[in-house]
Amino acid sequence: MTHLFTKTAISLVTTTTLALAIAITTNNLAHAAEFNFNWKGDTGYSAKGSFNYDTTTAPSVISETGLGATKNLQSLSISFFDPLSNLINSFTPVLNSVSNYGFLRFNFDIGIIFDF
Repeated sequence: MTHLFTKTAISLVTTTTLALAIAITTNNLAHAAEFNFNWKGDTGYSAKGSFNYDTTTAPSVISETGLGATKNLQSLSISFFDPLSNLINSFTPVLNSVSNYGFLRFNFDIGIIFDF
């Protein structure tokens, strides 16, 4: 059951959380953008993570799916927590521009970056 929750959560979080950019920060180093994100669901479950891409080659919308070499995403790491903030699990679905998860669905609109 936890494995099913984890698969669903990764898909949901990478699709909606990143698109909504609830809490996002940026660091530009050598034409790379790194984003840190936090998400908290209605029932108290939460996720924290980060991803990065090369700003010189990325299109305005980054979209990645499935296993294998990614087009633009260089890394993606995410951790899931229960309502008491206990770690459920951590994953690195993308490392060195390679996706290790067949169920990966990642979408990010570079044009939707909030200045706080």
